Amino acid sequence: MMRFNLRLQFACMSAILASGTLAAQDQGSTLIRLSERSTAIVQARALNTRVVGTEQRVHFKVQRALKGRLSGSFTLTETAGRACGHALHGTLAGSSYLVFLDESAGKVRLTVGSSRAMVHVDPDVLGHVRALLNARSTLERLSLLTANLRSRNDRVRRDAAIALPIRKGLELATQADRDRIIQALQSTLGQDDRAALGLIQTVSRLRLRSAVPTLLQDYMADRNSSLRRIYLQVIPELDAAYAVDHIERGMPRGVKGQTRTIAMLSRCPGHHATDCLKRIARSRNQAVSSLATEAISAQATVGREAIVVPAHKFRSINPQGRR
Repeated sequence: MMRFNLRLQFACMSAILASGTLAAQDQGSTLIRLSERSTAIVQARALNTRVVGTEQRVHFKVQRALKGRLSGSFTLTETAGRACGHALHGTLAGSSYLVFLDESAGKVRLTVGSSRAMVHVDPDVLGHVRALLNARSTLERLSLLTANLRSRNDRVRRDAAIALPIRKGLELATQADRDRIIQALQSTLGQDDRAALGLIQTVSRLRLRSAVPTLLQDYMADRNSSLRRIYLQVIPELDAAYAVDHIERGMPRGVKGQTRTIAMLSRCPGHHATDCLKRIARSRNQAVSSLATEAISAQATVGREAIVVPAHKFRSINPQGRR
């Protein structure tokens, strides 16, 4: 029999990051992070590429510098062959790339050791990076990211979604920014899992209750099982009562839909959620009825425990420290 764990004490962001879907290396190598971390950003043409022993060497000619003063030509080297962390494999002689570099002591290397630091030249990518470099405030950069959630370029669009949840000052986002985030979430779910996860992180951090209907609809459709656990954590914490209202207005009839509904309601506190579970418990389907009854019992148990736990029990956990 399915057991419902109602003791989910970890934060939304921890649950999302623990999923492992959104790699930290991706968030550390978005276009905005590369623009900030790189000491030199250039548009360069690959003149030639060759393997010398165990090394692959690519010689570049700088066409224009977007950041820094690098000019002339430079050479990048790495261990030959295709492997995780390799950027030069597959470089085409004669092609132009936007290259993010760390220039130090007369030597240059890619800012991050992956192909994400070397992007085929595209007008949308160039325009976005220039705009990021010219932005002078947190609000400007936030606005650029939210505006590019609808970019035609996959890298620009996905990087914007991945970058948003870890940006300092995200809470300063304007209403227009927040509206664009919700619109992007609606169009991204079911289309791009990495971008969707970044946007879910973002609405969680901003506490955007207006995202509840969109997230709940995707959860009930069960289009992506990897997001199921995240939805069960995020939706009730955004606004449990709002979620219950939406569930009640469109209560599913099928066994699978009712099972998902029970799982969500079991994580929503309050008598309203319990009343919904009681209605489901009257189902003629014995399995559904048993699940709903168990969830009701678990809610009651947690409610009683919440009443009897003394306030001083956690005195040792004092964020202000001992005096």
